Amino acid sequence: MAYQPPLIGYKQLLNFGAYSIPDTGGWMLTAAGILLFFIVIKEYKFNKSNFNSMKNRFTIVFLLVFISCGPKEPKPIKFNVDSCDFVK
Repeated sequence: MAYQPPLIGYKQLLNFGAYSIPDTGGWMLTAAGILLFFIVIKEYKFNKSNFNSMKNRFTIVFLLVFISCGPKEPKPIKFNVDSCDFVK
């Protein structure tokens, strides 16, 4: 059995128990996330009159993300025309 302590919480490992909680950095990251969430909500409520420009920005970002996606299937290899990095 491999020793794999829990990410958060308590776990019995063979003959001893392992308990894990976030340390200072984890709590600071959690607090920063919560603070950022409240700031975004407050700014959204403050700038409700500017909703159309936010909608336009969201549409542009949405389109850029989905336009940048390429085809899912690979291109066929053209033998005696294409070269690889190893052979050149």
